[in-house]
Amino acid sequence: MSEKKINVLHEDGKISIQSDVFSFKHLAGQKSWAVQTLDQKRFFLHQDEERESQRQAQDGVGQLPIAAFADFLSGLFHKRWSGVVSTENITGIKKIFFYQGEVVSAASSIIDDRLGEVVFRKGLISLDELADSTVRVTRNTRFGQVLLNQDLFSNVDLWQALKYQVQEILKSIFLGTSVFFELQSGIYPVPSCVVFTQNTLDIIEESFTYGAMFRNFCSRLTDDSQIVVNKDDKNSRRYSAGTFFGDLLSLIKDQTDIKTMLKTSKLIEAYTLDALMSLVNRGVCKINPIIEPNALSHNAILIPIKAKLDAYSYLLKVVKRSFEAENKSIPIQELKEFALSLNSENFVSFSIDNSAEFPKESLYNIFSQCLASLNRVNFFTIRIESVIQFLLQISVDHLSFESAQKIISGYRELEL
Repeated sequence: MSEKKINVLHEDGKISIQSDVFSFKHLAGQKSWAVQTLDQKRFFLHQDEERESQRQAQDGVGQLPIAAFADFLSGLFHKRWSGVVSTENITGIKKIFFYQGEVVSAASSIIDDRLGEVVFRKGLISLDELADSTVRVTRNTRFGQVLLNQDLFSNVDLWQALKYQVQEILKSIFLGTSVFFELQSGIYPVPSCVVFTQNTLDIIEESFTYGAMFRNFCSRLTDDSQIVVNKDDKNSRRYSAGTFFGDLLSLIKDQTDIKTMLKTSKLIEAYTLDALMSLVNRGVCKINPIIEPNALSHNAILIPIKAKLDAYSYLLKVVKRSFEAENKSIPIQELKEFALSLNSENFVSFSIDNSAEFPKESLYNIFSQCLASLNRVNFFTIRIESVIQFLLQISVDHLSFESAQKIISGYRELEL
């Protein structure tokens, strides 16, 4: 039905819809149709006899800027609301299920949001395992059951994968600048309910700030931007052929410009850019050229973050001089892996490079999230302090006692 051509005409103050879908034969014997205004660009068309039942089932519809939508979902949490929030954009429809204020499940009409696609992108199964498992899915056997039957997943693995799927769907809703939504209260049956270790407020905030980081990343890309794989990064060698990121890196090597890669990728554009951002944030590749953000760091909110970053830069210079004086090398790879371990389990936004510095891309990630939510200021302040303490510990473990104590006392004086 969606493939049929529909013509919408505006003549003499009337709107006419012409399509085979609404032919006389199709409507024969049925009551007239009614239209309900959703917003300035959308109408809801339904049979007149369904008007009252539709009003009862549908609590509200509307369109909100993405920040206001995050606040709206937070309000549902505080109200201990149960129901489903449906969102729609040009790629499809996504649904978030609430029970007494908590997010318990999610669904999507987009192929890329299916469980198999999500666990493949997470690196939990290979492309061959995805293809083999997909053909085994039947009307009575879901993809998760296939993974269990094939001994690819344990029950614990599947439980975690279902959580990933819900998180990915929720996170993807916040990639845009606004959202069209419908609200329906009640308790709706879902295939599986999940329980998160985070509460729903934290999940919403994390998804919202992720969207802010994603939009900042996309705003700095141009059609001429080239993707450069960092051959010196050990993480790039961990992604083998047949894995999602391994195949993506192969695609990048063949198509180094953003515009061509987006056309070649089988994922929808937003998800391709999302995966590319993940590789950049991990230090596996970089973008050249990339537009500098306009005054992103010139905001009083970021003062605690910038103070910690300055402290780390000072300490790193002192530590480097001390290691050079003793003809030793800083274990930078361990420092990089420690920084990556401080990220949320859902996405990477915090990293250091091969010089043990915070790269510009990591700083942009931090700043954009902090400007979206004040709570992220404390989140990243703690993580930068953790890297500082780890660097101090490295000094104690690898340098002479005198050098290490001098570094520690110098840093304590700086703190005071």
